[in-house]
Amino acid sequence: MKTYVDWAVKQGFSVIDVNLPKHVTLDEGDTQDHQEADDVASRTREATSLLTYLWDNYVEINDATHVFLMGTNTGHGAIVNFIRANEDRAQARITKAISFVEDVPFQSVKSATNEELAKWYYFNSLVFVADAHLFWSSEYARKIKKRFGHVFKSADNSISDMLQGHQDEVTRELLRDTAAWRARRLEKVEDEEMAEVEEPEPVRRPPIGNFALSPARNSDLNRTSSPKGPPVSNFALSGRNGPPRNPAR
Repeated sequence: MKTYVDWAVKQGFSVIDVNLPKHVTLDEGDTQDHQEADDVASRTREATSLLTYLWDNYVEINDATHVFLMGTNTGHGAIVNFIRANEDRAQARITKAISFVEDVPFQSVKSATNEELAKWYYFNSLVFVADAHLFWSSEYARKIKKRFGHVFKSADNSISDMLQGHQDEVTRELLRDTAAWRARRLEKVEDEEMAEVEEPEPVRRPPIGNFALSPARNSDLNRTSSPKGPPVSNFALSGRNGPPRNPAR
């Protein structure tokens, strides 16, 4: 399962990874008193209770656009039990329910009140069943009902081999389901990266002085050349005719 978790994290998915312990402490004050939790029914009940808790306190209050549930063996039973007990919530939020079944009872989401539940589960599930599972020798395997989900007969018989053997199928399905979300996420990341790029500073030019050029006189136009005058600076020409004013007055 770790390879799936690592892959999901690299894709930007948020992951809740849970493992049920094989030993359960009966008395909190006595760490030496344990019992085997190998009974399938009890472990499935524990897994269902844990899944319900995680859903109520983490999944449902989150604004995630896609929700994927993946379980192995008793985890399969927990997913099916949760869907049957929470039909509306499950159909509204679960994108895909993925199960790997090795040697536990194979369950369905048959509902006495919701005829659409079986169809929804078929189109929103991937269920891999071990090659040696008793289900394949039962009458249910002749024509598999939709209430059992989208069922695949695995060529493997152990959970570890099944997880490895079907990883490409599962990840390909998750990528297909999240294609639009990943495209929007990539676009958002690119926009943020572009915003972080500093714009180049404009080229600074020398300030332009305030000045007005005098119109050329006719006598100046007739000259073949004009003496070099002083550099142009800030000045204004007088429009008054007549002799220059005596500065001594």
